[in-house]
Amino acid sequence: MVGLERKVQMQWCKQRLKGEMEVCTEIGRADIIDTQYVYEVKDIKLWTHAFAQVLLYAKELKLLPAVILYYYLDLRNIQNLYLHNSLDYYLSHTHDVHYKLRKKILKKSEEYGIKVLYQAVVKVSDYGWVNIINKELQDQVILVY
Repeated sequence: MVGLERKVQMQWCKQRLKGEMEVCTEIGRADIIDTQYVYEVKDIKLWTHAFAQVLLYAKELKLLPAVILYYYLDLRNIQNLYLHNSLDYYLSHTHDVHYKLRKKILKKSEEYGIKVLYQAVVKVSDYGWVNIINKELQDQVILVY
């Protein structure tokens, strides 16, 4: 979903990284760069593509490689998220659908020296009760309507 990728890119670039978006290189457009890193933004399912792209951009731009992987947060098990008031807690436990995938990504990121950041996305239309998530948690997710 290109629209969602762009939304994640914009939020990270403007609110968190204060970097520059869509930087042209000899081999394509780097999603975000800042003074230290070049970032590639992709759906978590496309993490191998993100790794390949960011390694090429990093080499060309002489910056460190980083990826921002977004995924849909499964709020059917919201009790743990709500009780612990922590997305980090939720993601560190095996009931999260992407737990095994993140373990694999961690291993490869260490092997290739790539910094990995994650972005949770919540489909508000699927979960009308998303308003019970407090402000702190809402700042950690991107709401898609």
